[in-house]
Amino acid sequence: MKKALNSSGFGPWLGWVCMSASRKSVTLTLLDDGASEGHRFGINALASTCASAWGSSRELFTGGRDGSVRCWREPEGGGVPRLRFTVDEHTDWVNDLALLTDGDLTSAVVSASSDRTIKLWRPEGETGTPSKCYTLRQHTDFVKVLGYAADAGTLASAGCDCCVVVWDVARLAPRVVIGGSEGARAHGDSIYALAVKLDGGLIATGAVDATLRLWDPRAQAAAVGSLVGHTDVVRGIAISADGGCLVSCSSDRSVKLWSIGQRRVQAELRRRTPARKPHSDSVFCIDVDESCSRVLYGGRDGLVLPRGSCVRRFDAGEKYDKLLAELAEPTAQRTYSASWFTASARSGALELTLCASSTFNAEGYASELGIAGQEDFRVNLGEQLLCALFASWRERQKPSRAAANGAGGSGAGGGGAGGANSGGAGSDGGGGQCAFRSLEQTPVLICDGSVVTARSRASRLGDLPDGAVPSWVGQAVLHAQFSPRAPLKLSFFLQPHPASGLPLLPPDCNKLAAATALRLDKVIAYVEERVPSGKPLALFASGKPLAPDMSLGAVRAFVWKSADEMVLQYKQA
Repeated sequence: MKKALNSSGFGPWLGWVCMSASRKSVTLTLLDDGASEGHRFGINALASTCASAWGSSRELFTGGRDGSVRCWREPEGGGVPRLRFTVDEHTDWVNDLALLTDGDLTSAVVSASSDRTIKLWRPEGETGTPSKCYTLRQHTDFVKVLGYAADAGTLASAGCDCCVVVWDVARLAPRVVIGGSEGARAHGDSIYALAVKLDGGLIATGAVDATLRLWDPRAQAAAVGSLVGHTDVVRGIAISADGGCLVSCSSDRSVKLWSIGQRRVQAELRRRTPARKPHSDSVFCIDVDESCSRVLYGGRDGLVLPRGSCVRRFDAGEKYDKLLAELAEPTAQRTYSASWFTASARSGALELTLCASSTFNAEGYASELGIAGQEDFRVNLGEQLLCALFASWRERQKPSRAAANGAGGSGAGGGGAGGANSGGAGSDGGGGQCAFRSLEQTPVLICDGSVVTARSRASRLGDLPDGAVPSWVGQAVLHAQFSPRAPLKLSFFLQPHPASGLPLLPPDCNKLAAATALRLDKVIAYVEERVPSGKPLALFASGKPLAPDMSLGAVRAFVWKSADEMVLQYKQA
Protein backbone atom coordinates (compact mmCIF):
# COMPACT_ATOMS: atom_id res chain seq x y z
CA MET A 1 0.00 0.00 0.00
CA LYS A 2 3.04 2.28 0.36
CA LYS A 3 2.98 3.28 -3.30
CA ALA A 4 -0.55 4.63 -2.93
CA LEU A 5 0.42 6.64 0.14
CA ASN A 6 3.87 8.12 -0.46
CA SER A 7 4.57 11.46 -2.08
CA SER A 8 5.01 10.05 -5.57
CA GLY A 9 2.03 7.70 -5.46
CA PHE A 10 -0.38 10.38 -4.24
CA GLY A 11 0.14 12.67 -7.24
CA PRO A 12 -2.89 11.75 -9.40
CA TRP A 13 -5.47 11.59 -6.61
CA LEU A 14 -8.10 13.90 -5.17
CA GLY A 15 -10.46 12.99 -2.36
CA TRP A 16 -13.60 13.06 -0.31
CA VAL A 17 -13.17 13.21 3.44
CA CYS A 18 -15.83 12.40 6.02
CA MET A 19 -15.05 13.00 9.70
CA SER A 20 -17.01 12.17 12.82
CA ALA A 21 -16.31 14.17 15.95
CA SER A 22 -18.08 11.79 18.30
CA ARG A 23 -16.88 8.56 16.72
CA LYS A 24 -13.58 10.18 15.81
CA SER A 25 -13.35 8.73 12.32
CA VAL A 26 -12.13 10.12 9.00
CA THR A 27 -13.03 8.70 5.59
CA LEU A 28 -10.87 9.76 2.66
CA THR A 29 -12.15 8.83 -0.78
CA LEU A 30 -9.44 9.01 -3.41
CA LEU A 31 -10.57 10.13 -6.84
CA ASP A 32 -8.57 9.70 -10.03
CA ASP A 33 -7.91 13.03 -11.78
CA GLY A 34 -7.76 11.21 -15.08
CA ALA A 35 -11.22 9.68 -14.72
CA SER A 36 -14.10 10.69 -16.97
CA GLU A 37 -16.67 13.27 -15.90
CA GLY A 38 -19.18 10.49 -15.27
CA HIS A 39 -20.04 8.71 -12.04
CA ARG A 40 -17.31 6.77 -10.23
CA PHE A 41 -19.59 3.78 -9.65
CA GLY A 42 -22.97 2.32 -10.59
CA ILE A 43 -25.93 4.55 -11.45
CA ASN A 44 -29.00 3.85 -9.33
CA ALA A 45 -31.40 6.50 -10.62
CA LEU A 46 -32.34 8.38 -13.80
CA ALA A 47 -34.71 11.28 -14.44
CA SER A 48 -35.10 13.24 -17.66
CA THR A 49 -36.98 16.27 -18.86
CA CYS A 50 -37.55 18.06 -22.14
CA ALA A 51 -37.74 21.49 -20.50
CA SER A 52 -36.62 22.97 -17.22
CA ALA A 53 -36.89 26.23 -15.35
CA TRP A 54 -33.28 27.03 -16.23
CA GLY A 55 -33.31 26.14 -19.95
CA SER A 56 -35.31 24.54 -22.74
CA SER A 57 -32.92 21.78 -23.73
CA ARG A 58 -33.47 18.16 -22.89
CA GLU A 59 -31.66 17.23 -19.68
CA LEU A 60 -30.86 13.98 -17.94
CA PHE A 61 -30.24 13.67 -14.21
CA THR A 62 -28.32 10.68 -12.85
CA GLY A 63 -27.91 9.55 -9.26
CA GLY A 64 -25.04 7.24 -8.40
CA ARG A 65 -23.51 5.03 -5.77
CA ASP A 66 -20.76 7.62 -5.41
CA GLY A 67 -23.31 9.83 -3.60
CA SER A 68 -23.56 12.44 -6.35
CA VAL A 69 -26.32 13.76 -8.63
CA ARG A 70 -25.21 14.89 -12.08
CA CYS A 71 -27.04 16.92 -14.71
CA TRP A 72 -26.37 16.27 -18.42
CA ARG A 73 -27.59 18.37 -21.36
CA GLU A 74 -28.06 17.16 -24.90
CA PRO A 75 -26.65 19.69 -27.39
CA GLU A 76 -29.01 21.39 -29.83
CA GLY A 77 -29.41 19.15 -32.87
CA GLY A 78 -28.39 16.04 -30.92
CA GLY A 79 -25.02 14.62 -30.04
CA VAL A 80 -23.31 13.32 -26.93
CA PRO A 81 -24.76 14.81 -23.72
CA ARG A 82 -22.34 17.01 -21.79
CA LEU A 83 -22.06 17.30 -18.02
CA ARG A 84 -23.52 20.61 -16.80
CA PHE A 85 -22.98 20.33 -13.07
CA THR A 86 -22.59 17.91 -10.17
CA VAL A 87 -24.30 18.09 -6.78
CA ASP A 88 -22.44 16.34 -3.95
CA GLU A 89 -24.79 16.63 -0.98
CA HIS A 90 -25.28 13.01 0.06
CA THR A 91 -22.86 10.92 2.10
CA ASP A 92 -24.03 7.54 0.80
CA TRP A 93 -25.62 5.99 -2.30
CA VAL A 94 -28.23 8.01 -4.20
CA ASN A 95 -31.06 5.53 -4.70
CA ASP A 96 -33.74 7.50 -6.56
CA LEU A 97 -34.53 10.84 -8.20
CA ALA A 98 -37.70 12.82 -8.82
CA LEU A 99 -38.22 16.03 -10.79
CA LEU A 100 -40.77 18.50 -9.40
CA THR A 101 -42.60 20.59 -11.97
CA ASP A 102 -44.09 24.04 -12.27
CA GLY A 103 -46.45 23.78 -15.19
CA ASP A 104 -44.49 22.22 -18.02
CA LEU A 105 -41.10 23.12 -16.56
CA THR A 106 -38.96 21.20 -14.13
CA SER A 107 -38.55 23.44 -11.08
CA ALA A 108 -36.69 21.29 -8.55
CA VAL A 109 -34.78 18.05 -8.18
CA VAL A 110 -35.28 15.61 -5.30
CA SER A 111 -32.90 12.79 -4.41
CA ALA A 112 -33.23 9.90 -1.93
CA SER A 113 -30.23 8.29 -0.33
CA SER A 114 -28.95 5.52 1.91
CA ASP A 115 -27.77 8.28 4.28
CA ARG A 116 -31.47 8.31 5.43
CA THR A 117 -32.13 11.77 4.01
CA ILE A 118 -33.95 13.34 1.07
CA LYS A 119 -32.41 16.38 -0.59
CA LEU A 120 -34.35 19.02 -2.53
CA TRP A 121 -32.68 21.76 -4.50
CA ARG A 122 -33.85 24.32 -7.01
CA PRO A 123 -31.92 25.66 -10.00
CA GLU A 124 -30.23 29.03 -9.77
CA GLY A 125 -29.19 31.05 -12.78
CA GLU A 126 -28.36 29.82 -16.24
CA THR A 127 -26.18 26.93 -15.08
CA GLY A 128 -28.85 25.47 -12.80
CA THR A 129 -26.33 24.85 -10.01
CA PRO A 130 -28.20 25.03 -6.69
CA SER A 131 -27.30 27.80 -4.27
CA LYS A 132 -29.00 25.98 -1.39
CA CYS A 133 -29.98 22.39 -0.76
CA TYR A 134 -32.80 21.49 1.64
CA THR A 135 -32.73 18.31 3.71
CA LEU A 136 -35.91 16.36 4.50
CA ARG A 137 -35.61 14.02 7.50
CA GLN A 138 -38.19 11.46 8.63
CA HIS A 139 -36.92 8.04 7.64
CA THR A 140 -34.93 5.95 10.12
CA ASP A 141 -33.26 3.72 7.53
CA PHE A 142 -32.16 3.82 3.88
CA VAL A 143 -34.51 5.84 1.66
CA LYS A 144 -34.84 3.64 -1.40
CA VAL A 145 -37.51 5.15 -3.66
CA LEU A 146 -39.44 8.33 -4.51
CA GLY A 147 -42.78 8.93 -6.21
CA TYR A 148 -44.15 12.19 -7.55
CA ALA A 149 -47.60 13.12 -8.84
CA ALA A 150 -47.19 16.18 -11.04
CA ASP A 151 -50.87 17.13 -11.23
CA ALA A 152 -51.30 17.08 -7.46
CA GLY A 153 -47.78 18.14 -6.52
CA THR A 154 -47.56 15.09 -4.25
CA LEU A 155 -44.13 13.73 -3.30
CA ALA A 156 -43.82 10.38 -1.53
CA SER A 157 -40.85 8.37 -0.29
CA ALA A 158 -40.26 4.87 1.14
CA GLY A 159 -37.40 2.65 2.16
CA CYS A 160 -35.94 0.11 4.51
CA ASP A 161 -37.87 1.39 7.53
CA CYS A 162 -41.03 -0.15 5.97
CA CYS A 163 -42.99 3.10 5.95
CA VAL A 164 -44.20 5.57 3.31
CA VAL A 165 -43.94 9.34 3.85
CA VAL A 166 -46.08 11.80 1.87
CA TRP A 167 -44.38 15.21 1.93
CA ASP A 168 -45.67 18.77 1.98
CA VAL A 169 -43.15 20.19 -0.47
CA ALA A 170 -43.99 23.80 0.35
CA ARG A 171 -43.29 23.32 4.08
CA LEU A 172 -40.58 20.67 3.58
CA ALA A 173 -42.31 18.56 6.22
CA PRO A 174 -44.21 15.22 6.35
CA ARG A 175 -47.92 15.46 5.58
CA VAL A 176 -48.87 11.78 6.00
CA VAL A 177 -46.83 8.84 7.31
CA ILE A 178 -48.04 5.37 6.31
CA GLY A 179 -46.81 2.62 8.61
CA GLY A 180 -45.00 4.94 10.96
CA SER A 181 -45.78 2.91 14.09
CA GLU A 182 -43.93 -0.29 14.93
CA GLY A 183 -47.02 -2.51 14.89
CA ALA A 184 -48.53 -1.10 11.70
CA ARG A 185 -45.80 -1.04 9.08
CA ALA A 186 -46.79 -0.52 5.47
CA HIS A 187 -45.00 -3.78 4.60
CA GLY A 188 -43.38 -6.52 6.59
CA ASP A 189 -40.05 -5.83 4.93
CA SER A 190 -38.11 -3.09 3.12
CA ILE A 191 -39.97 -1.15 0.43
CA TYR A 192 -38.05 -1.01 -2.86
CA ALA A 193 -40.73 0.29 -5.26
CA LEU A 194 -43.26 3.14 -5.17
CA ALA A 195 -45.47 4.98 -7.62
CA VAL A 196 -48.05 7.78 -7.26
CA LYS A 197 -51.03 8.35 -9.52
CA LEU A 198 -50.90 11.70 -11.34
CA ASP A 199 -53.77 13.18 -9.30
CA GLY A 200 -52.18 12.01 -6.03
CA GLY A 201 -55.16 9.85 -5.14
CA LEU A 202 -53.40 6.48 -5.19
CA ILE A 203 -50.02 5.23 -4.01
CA ALA A 204 -48.65 1.79 -4.90
CA THR A 205 -45.75 0.16 -3.05
CA GLY A 206 -43.73 -3.01 -3.62
CA ALA A 207 -41.43 -4.69 -1.13
CA VAL A 208 -38.95 -7.43 -0.36
CA ASP A 209 -41.90 -9.56 0.78
CA ALA A 210 -42.92 -9.83 -2.93
CA THR A 211 -46.25 -8.05 -2.41
CA LEU A 212 -47.72 -4.88 -3.90
CA ARG A 213 -50.07 -2.73 -1.83
CA LEU A 214 -52.35 0.16 -2.75
CA TRP A 215 -52.96 3.18 -0.50
CA ASP A 216 -55.23 6.23 -0.49
CA PRO A 217 -53.22 9.10 1.05
CA ARG A 218 -56.35 11.25 1.27
CA ALA A 219 -58.23 8.77 3.51
CA GLN A 220 -55.81 8.72 6.44
CA ALA A 221 -53.47 6.59 4.34
CA ALA A 222 -55.84 3.63 4.34
CA ALA A 223 -54.88 0.44 2.52
CA VAL A 224 -57.25 -0.10 -0.40
CA GLY A 225 -55.93 -3.38 -1.79
CA SER A 226 -53.08 -5.80 -2.46
CA LEU A 227 -51.70 -7.37 -5.62
CA VAL A 228 -50.22 -10.84 -5.19
CA GLY A 229 -48.36 -12.68 -7.93
CA HIS A 230 -44.63 -12.02 -7.74
CA THR A 231 -42.42 -14.60 -6.05
CA ASP A 232 -39.42 -12.39 -5.26
CA VAL A 233 -38.54 -8.78 -4.42
CA VAL A 234 -40.68 -6.18 -6.22
CA ARG A 235 -38.18 -3.76 -7.76
CA GLY A 236 -40.19 -1.25 -9.79
CA ILE A 237 -43.76 0.07 -10.22
CA ALA A 238 -45.44 2.43 -12.67
CA ILE A 239 -49.11 3.55 -12.75
CA SER A 240 -50.94 4.64 -15.90
CA ALA A 241 -52.17 8.23 -16.12
CA ASP A 242 -55.81 7.21 -15.65
CA GLY A 243 -55.00 4.92 -12.71
CA GLY A 244 -56.53 1.91 -14.44
CA CYS A 245 -53.43 -0.26 -14.76
CA LEU A 246 -50.10 -0.83 -13.08
CA VAL A 247 -46.84 -2.35 -14.30
CA SER A 248 -44.40 -4.03 -11.90
CA CYS A 249 -41.04 -5.75 -12.23
CA SER A 250 -39.35 -8.15 -9.87
CA SER A 251 -36.29 -10.18 -9.02
CA ASP A 252 -38.33 -13.19 -10.16
CA ARG A 253 -37.32 -12.08 -13.71
CA SER A 254 -40.84 -11.05 -14.71
CA VAL A 255 -42.67 -7.86 -15.67
CA LYS A 256 -46.42 -7.92 -14.92
CA LEU A 257 -49.26 -5.73 -16.20
CA TRP A 258 -52.04 -5.45 -13.60
CA SER A 259 -55.64 -4.28 -13.69
CA ILE A 260 -56.00 -2.10 -10.58
CA GLY A 261 -59.78 -2.32 -10.62
CA GLN A 262 -59.86 -6.11 -10.91
CA ARG A 263 -56.75 -6.64 -8.73
CA ARG A 264 -55.32 -9.25 -11.10
CA VAL A 265 -52.59 -9.78 -13.69
CA GLN A 266 -53.61 -8.95 -17.27
CA ALA A 267 -50.32 -9.86 -18.94
CA GLU A 268 -46.82 -10.99 -18.10
CA LEU A 269 -43.73 -10.00 -20.06
CA ARG A 270 -40.82 -12.43 -19.89
CA ARG A 271 -37.48 -10.81 -20.68
CA ARG A 272 -35.63 -12.15 -23.70
CA THR A 273 -32.33 -11.25 -25.29
CA PRO A 274 -32.06 -10.34 -28.98
CA ALA A 275 -31.27 -14.01 -29.63
CA ARG A 276 -34.69 -14.83 -28.10
CA LYS A 277 -33.18 -16.87 -25.32
CA PRO A 278 -34.93 -16.70 -21.94
CA HIS A 279 -33.31 -14.28 -19.54
CA SER A 280 -32.05 -15.60 -16.21
CA ASP A 281 -31.56 -12.57 -13.99
CA SER A 282 -33.50 -9.97 -11.99
CA VAL A 283 -35.48 -7.11 -13.55
CA PHE A 284 -34.61 -3.97 -11.58
CA CYS A 285 -36.43 -1.04 -13.18
CA ILE A 286 -39.19 -0.05 -15.57
CA ASP A 287 -40.51 2.99 -17.37
CA VAL A 288 -43.84 3.31 -19.18
CA ASP A 289 -45.82 5.79 -21.25
CA GLU A 290 -49.08 7.28 -19.94
CA SER A 291 -51.21 4.34 -21.09
CA CYS A 292 -48.72 1.59 -20.16
CA SER A 293 -48.74 0.48 -23.79
CA ARG A 294 -44.97 0.99 -24.12
CA VAL A 295 -42.79 -0.59 -21.44
CA LEU A 296 -39.03 -0.15 -21.04
CA TYR A 297 -37.27 -2.29 -18.47
CA GLY A 298 -33.73 -3.13 -17.40
CA GLY A 299 -32.00 -5.59 -15.13
CA ARG A 300 -29.00 -6.82 -13.26
CA ASP A 301 -27.11 -7.91 -16.37
CA GLY A 302 -26.94 -4.32 -17.64
CA LEU A 303 -29.45 -4.79 -20.47
CA VAL A 304 -32.11 -2.18 -21.18
CA LEU A 305 -34.94 -3.77 -23.15
CA PRO A 306 -38.09 -2.41 -24.78
CA ARG A 307 -40.17 -5.61 -24.71
CA GLY A 308 -37.26 -7.86 -25.54
CA SER A 309 -34.82 -5.92 -27.72
CA CYS A 310 -31.48 -4.68 -26.40
CA VAL A 311 -30.98 -0.91 -26.35
CA ARG A 312 -27.53 -0.85 -24.80
CA ARG A 313 -25.42 -2.86 -22.42
CA PHE A 314 -23.49 -1.16 -19.63
CA ASP A 315 -20.63 -3.05 -18.01
CA ALA A 316 -19.73 -2.36 -14.40
CA GLY A 317 -16.19 -1.17 -13.70
CA GLU A 318 -14.04 -3.19 -11.35
CA LYS A 319 -10.87 -1.06 -11.33
CA TYR A 320 -10.73 -0.41 -7.61
CA ASP A 321 -11.81 -3.89 -6.58
CA LYS A 322 -8.92 -5.23 -8.67
CA LEU A 323 -6.53 -2.78 -7.03
CA LEU A 324 -7.56 -3.92 -3.56
CA ALA A 325 -7.04 -7.53 -4.66
CA GLU A 326 -3.58 -6.68 -5.97
CA LEU A 327 -2.64 -5.14 -2.65
CA ALA A 328 -3.44 -8.44 -0.95
CA GLU A 329 -1.06 -10.40 -3.20
CA PRO A 330 2.18 -11.77 -1.69
CA THR A 331 4.20 -9.38 -3.85
CA ALA A 332 2.77 -6.52 -1.80
CA GLN A 333 3.86 -8.06 1.49
CA ARG A 334 7.36 -6.58 1.63
CA THR A 335 6.03 -3.43 3.30
CA TYR A 336 3.94 -3.43 6.44
CA SER A 337 2.61 -1.08 9.08
CA ALA A 338 0.16 -1.51 11.90
CA SER A 339 -3.40 -1.01 10.71
CA TRP A 340 -4.05 2.75 10.60
CA PHE A 341 -6.91 2.78 8.08
CA THR A 342 -9.31 0.42 6.37
CA ALA A 343 -9.83 0.39 2.59
CA SER A 344 -13.03 -0.03 0.61
CA ALA A 345 -14.23 0.54 -2.97
CA ARG A 346 -17.93 0.74 -2.11
CA SER A 347 -18.47 4.13 -3.74
CA GLY A 348 -16.55 3.29 -6.91
CA ALA A 349 -13.38 4.96 -5.62
CA LEU A 350 -10.87 4.00 -2.95
CA GLU A 351 -12.11 4.93 0.51
CA LEU A 352 -9.64 5.06 3.40
CA THR A 353 -11.29 5.23 6.81
CA LEU A 354 -9.32 6.37 9.85
CA CYS A 355 -10.29 6.54 13.52
CA ALA A 356 -8.61 8.11 16.52
CA SER A 357 -7.72 4.74 18.03
CA SER A 358 -5.54 3.71 15.07
CA THR A 359 -4.74 6.77 12.94
CA PHE A 360 -1.29 7.26 14.48
CA ASN A 361 -0.19 3.62 14.52
CA ALA A 362 2.09 3.74 11.46
CA GLU A 363 5.45 5.34 10.73
CA GLY A 364 7.68 5.64 7.71
CA TYR A 365 11.21 6.82 7.08
CA ALA A 366 11.48 10.23 5.47
CA SER A 367 13.87 8.98 2.79
CA GLU A 368 11.40 6.30 1.70
CA LEU A 369 8.53 8.79 1.56
CA GLY A 370 10.38 11.23 -0.69
CA ILE A 371 11.09 13.74 2.09
CA ALA A 372 14.53 15.33 1.95
CA GLY A 373 16.35 15.31 5.26
CA GLN A 374 17.98 12.94 7.68
CA GLU A 375 18.04 9.36 6.46
CA ASP A 376 16.90 7.97 9.82
CA PHE A 377 14.16 10.57 10.37
CA ARG A 378 10.78 8.90 10.94
CA VAL A 379 7.38 10.50 10.32
CA ASN A 380 3.91 9.44 11.44
CA LEU A 381 1.72 8.71 8.43
CA GLY A 382 -1.58 9.56 10.11
CA GLU A 383 -0.32 12.90 11.36
CA GLN A 384 1.16 13.66 7.94
CA LEU A 385 -2.17 12.98 6.22
CA LEU A 386 -4.10 15.19 8.64
CA CYS A 387 -1.54 17.99 8.25
CA ALA A 388 -1.83 17.86 4.45
CA LEU A 389 -5.62 17.96 4.66
CA PHE A 390 -5.87 20.72 7.28
CA ALA A 391 -2.98 22.87 6.03
CA SER A 392 -5.13 25.95 5.35
CA TRP A 393 -6.99 25.55 8.63
CA ARG A 394 -3.65 25.45 10.47
CA GLU A 395 -2.52 28.66 8.76
CA ARG A 396 -5.72 30.35 9.91
CA GLN A 397 -5.00 29.37 13.52
CA LYS A 398 -1.57 31.09 13.62
CA PRO A 399 -2.84 34.60 14.55
CA SER A 400 -4.91 33.31 17.46
CA ARG A 401 -2.06 31.10 18.65
CA ALA A 402 0.37 34.03 18.47
CA ALA A 403 -2.03 36.18 20.49
CA ALA A 404 -2.36 33.44 23.08
CA ASN A 405 1.43 33.16 23.34
CA GLY A 406 1.75 36.92 23.72
CA ALA A 407 -0.76 36.84 26.56
CA GLY A 408 1.21 34.17 28.36
CA GLY A 409 -0.40 31.13 26.79
CA SER A 410 1.56 28.07 25.86
CA GLY A 411 2.98 27.72 22.36
CA ALA A 412 2.77 24.82 19.96
CA GLY A 413 3.92 21.49 21.31
CA GLY A 414 6.98 19.58 20.38
CA GLY A 415 7.76 16.46 18.47
CA GLY A 416 4.74 14.28 19.20
CA ALA A 417 4.91 10.74 20.51
CA GLY A 418 7.30 9.17 18.05
CA GLY A 419 10.57 9.57 19.89
CA ALA A 420 13.66 11.70 19.37
CA ASN A 421 14.19 10.73 15.76
CA SER A 422 10.58 10.99 14.68
CA GLY A 423 8.86 14.24 13.84
CA GLY A 424 5.66 15.77 12.60
CA ALA A 425 4.56 18.27 10.01
CA GLY A 426 2.29 19.98 12.50
CA SER A 427 4.76 21.44 15.00
CA ASP A 428 6.26 24.86 14.30
CA GLY A 429 9.76 23.49 14.45
CA GLY A 430 8.78 20.10 13.13
CA GLY A 431 9.64 17.85 10.26
CA GLY A 432 9.49 20.40 7.43
CA GLN A 433 8.21 18.74 4.25
CA CYS A 434 5.04 16.69 4.20
CA ALA A 435 4.83 13.17 2.81
CA PHE A 436 1.54 13.97 1.06
CA ARG A 437 0.87 16.45 -1.67
CA SER A 438 -1.51 19.35 -1.12
CA LEU A 439 -5.13 18.25 -0.63
CA GLU A 440 -6.66 21.72 -0.71
CA GLN A 441 -9.29 20.80 -3.31
CA THR A 442 -10.52 17.87 -1.25
CA PRO A 443 -14.15 18.20 -0.09
CA VAL A 444 -14.44 17.67 3.67
CA LEU A 445 -17.44 16.61 5.73
CA ILE A 446 -17.31 17.00 9.51
CA CYS A 447 -19.95 14.79 11.08
CA ASP A 448 -21.41 14.20 14.50
CA GLY A 449 -22.52 10.60 14.19
CA SER A 450 -24.60 10.46 11.02
CA VAL A 451 -25.31 14.22 10.98
CA VAL A 452 -23.12 16.46 8.84
CA THR A 453 -22.18 19.51 10.95
CA ALA A 454 -19.86 21.19 8.44
CA ARG A 455 -19.06 20.86 4.76
CA SER A 456 -16.14 22.57 3.06
CA ARG A 457 -13.25 22.26 0.67
CA ALA A 458 -9.99 21.71 2.53
CA SER A 459 -8.76 25.06 1.24
CA ARG A 460 -11.60 26.79 3.11
CA LEU A 461 -11.48 24.90 6.39
CA GLY A 462 -10.11 28.05 8.01
CA ASP A 463 -13.57 29.64 7.60
CA LEU A 464 -15.21 27.10 9.90
CA PRO A 465 -16.47 28.38 13.25
CA ASP A 466 -14.51 27.72 16.42
CA GLY A 467 -14.95 24.19 17.70
CA ALA A 468 -15.97 22.72 14.36
CA VAL A 469 -12.74 20.75 13.96
CA PRO A 470 -12.47 17.88 16.50
CA SER A 471 -9.92 18.44 19.22
CA TRP A 472 -7.89 15.30 18.44
CA VAL A 473 -7.31 16.58 14.92
CA GLY A 474 -6.32 20.00 16.20
CA GLN A 475 -3.83 18.55 18.66
CA ALA A 476 -2.12 16.57 15.91
CA VAL A 477 -2.13 19.34 13.29
CA LEU A 478 -1.25 22.30 15.52
CA HIS A 479 0.99 20.72 18.16
CA ALA A 480 2.08 17.35 16.73
CA GLN A 481 0.57 15.76 19.84
CA PHE A 482 -0.92 12.32 19.33
CA SER A 483 -0.88 8.90 20.96
CA PRO A 484 -0.18 5.76 18.92
CA ARG A 485 -2.18 2.81 20.28
CA ALA A 486 0.08 0.17 18.75
CA PRO A 487 3.81 -0.30 19.45
CA LEU A 488 6.00 1.38 16.85
CA LYS A 489 9.05 -0.72 17.78
CA LEU A 490 9.73 -4.42 18.15
CA SER A 491 12.58 -6.45 19.65
CA PHE A 492 14.35 -9.37 17.96
CA PHE A 493 17.37 -11.66 18.27
CA LEU A 494 20.21 -12.03 15.78
CA GLN A 495 21.82 -15.48 15.45
CA PRO A 496 24.08 -17.19 12.90
CA HIS A 497 22.32 -19.61 10.56
CA PRO A 498 23.13 -23.25 11.55
CA ALA A 499 24.70 -23.83 8.13
CA SER A 500 26.67 -20.58 8.02
CA GLY A 501 29.70 -21.39 10.17
CA LEU A 502 29.71 -17.74 11.26
CA PRO A 503 30.34 -16.66 14.87
CA LEU A 504 27.81 -15.36 17.36
CA LEU A 505 27.43 -11.66 17.88
CA PRO A 506 28.66 -10.31 21.24
CA PRO A 507 26.06 -10.72 24.02
CA ASP A 508 25.33 -6.99 24.09
CA CYS A 509 24.75 -6.90 20.32
CA ASN A 510 22.53 -9.93 19.63
CA LYS A 511 19.23 -8.51 20.89
CA LEU A 512 17.94 -5.29 19.39
CA ALA A 513 14.86 -3.08 19.51
CA ALA A 514 14.11 -1.08 16.40
CA ALA A 515 11.26 0.64 14.56
CA THR A 516 8.88 -1.73 12.79
CA ALA A 517 9.45 0.35 9.65
CA LEU A 518 13.20 -0.38 9.64
CA ARG A 519 14.34 -2.15 6.45
CA LEU A 520 16.39 -5.32 6.65
CA ASP A 521 19.27 -3.86 4.65
CA LYS A 522 19.98 -1.70 7.73
CA VAL A 523 20.03 -4.83 9.90
CA ILE A 524 22.35 -6.59 7.42
CA ALA A 525 24.74 -3.62 7.50
CA TYR A 526 24.70 -3.77 11.31
CA VAL A 527 25.67 -7.47 11.31
CA GLU A 528 28.33 -7.06 8.61
CA GLU A 529 30.09 -4.41 10.72
CA ARG A 530 30.41 -6.89 13.60
CA VAL A 531 30.81 -10.28 11.87
CA PRO A 532 33.78 -10.53 9.47
CA SER A 533 32.82 -12.82 6.59
CA GLY A 534 34.41 -11.30 3.52
CA LYS A 535 31.15 -11.72 1.62
CA PRO A 536 27.72 -10.06 1.70
CA LEU A 537 25.27 -11.49 4.24
CA ALA A 538 21.62 -12.44 3.96
CA LEU A 539 18.94 -12.82 6.63
CA PHE A 540 16.53 -15.69 7.24
CA ALA A 541 13.45 -16.16 9.44
CA SER A 542 11.61 -19.43 10.02
CA GLY A 543 13.99 -20.99 7.51
CA LYS A 544 12.94 -18.60 4.72
CA PRO A 545 15.24 -16.10 2.95
CA LEU A 546 14.26 -12.46 3.47
CA ALA A 547 14.43 -9.69 0.88
CA PRO A 548 16.60 -6.74 2.01
CA ASP A 549 13.83 -4.25 1.22
CA MET A 550 11.40 -5.89 3.66
CA SER A 551 10.67 -4.10 6.93
CA LEU A 552 10.88 -5.68 10.37
CA GLY A 553 7.11 -5.34 10.67
CA ALA A 554 6.61 -7.17 7.36
CA VAL A 555 8.84 -10.05 8.52
CA ARG A 556 6.86 -10.47 11.72
CA ALA A 557 3.49 -10.21 9.96
CA PHE A 558 4.14 -12.34 6.89
CA VAL A 559 7.02 -14.68 7.74
CA TRP A 560 7.52 -15.08 11.49
CA LYS A 561 3.77 -15.14 12.30
CA SER A 562 4.27 -15.85 15.99
CA ALA A 563 3.79 -13.98 19.26
CA ASP A 564 7.24 -15.13 20.40
CA GLU A 565 10.19 -12.77 20.08
CA MET A 566 11.43 -12.84 16.51
CA VAL A 567 14.73 -14.50 15.61
CA LEU A 568 16.65 -13.45 12.50
CA GLN A 569 19.49 -15.67 11.29
CA TYR A 570 22.39 -14.49 9.16
CA LYS A 571 24.65 -16.30 6.73
CA GLN A 572 26.61 -15.58 3.59
CA ALA A 573 24.44 -14.67 0.61
